[in-house]
Amino acid sequence: MPNQRICSIDECSKAVHCRGWCLAHYARWKRHGNPLLGRTSIGEPLRFLRDAVLTYYGDECLIWPFGRSNGYGTMTYEGKISLVHRVVCKATNGPPPTEAHQALHSCGKGHLGCCTRKHLRWGTPSENKADE
Repeated sequence: MPNQRICSIDECSKAVHCRGWCLAHYARWKRHGNPLLGRTSIGEPLRFLRDAVLTYYGDECLIWPFGRSNGYGTMTYEGKISLVHRVVCKATNGPPPTEAHQALHSCGKGHLGCCTRKHLRWGTPSENKADE
């Protein structure tokens, strides 16, 4: 479309959705009151994983504050989108015994973003189902 309007935010070349902003900037405005707030800085999830999650030895749930899928924390790790609780379980307990093994949460709050290393262990899909 030759006359398509472009988002008014500097360096954004997406099409306007509403209020002169693209869908992403409009959503940030609705959530934070400012179209420039709410974006995660590059490297911040990895820093949080390294400096907060993997050094935390408490018993309370540590909730992943970044991206999620179905409530479970996600991040780019080693070049691919990964579930944070699997990354933490692997760092804590070593690799899964088989590809079929899942990272099980003893707290039952994985779907809420818990990534506490003390809460995670490898288990079979049937063990995970029995935990529900």
